[in-house]
Amino acid sequence: MLKMQNSLIETATAQKDNSELIVRQDVINLYQDFKLSQKLLIISSRNKQAAEVNNTIAQKDFLNARITVDQQSGVMEKYNKSVIDFETNVIKFQTSLLLLEAYTGTNLSKLIRKLQ
Repeated sequence: MLKMQNSLIETATAQKDNSELIVRQDVINLYQDFKLSQKLLIISSRNKQAAEVNNTIAQKDFLNARITVDQQSGVMEKYNKSVIDFETNVIKFQTSLLLLEAYTGTNLSKLIRKLQ
């Protein structure tokens, strides 16, 4: 009887340890997704800013007949792609943040503000 109880306790302990490991792995994966989405958001923000400058210059050059319609179209296409990429990365960042917060039960934005 005592051996069976000890065996049940060992089994329960092993299951608890396994569950903790799975939770740790999930948090690590969620955190890594969050960090990646944050970096991609920064990169896409810079790309969007550069594309905005190029688009503004190209519009002026087009109005002054210094570039062709095809060139202006190419610049606009790059600008539009940068805006789409940026907005996509904003959504991915927000989603990864919300998933991490939901899983950990912690408001990370408030926690970061408190630490600053």
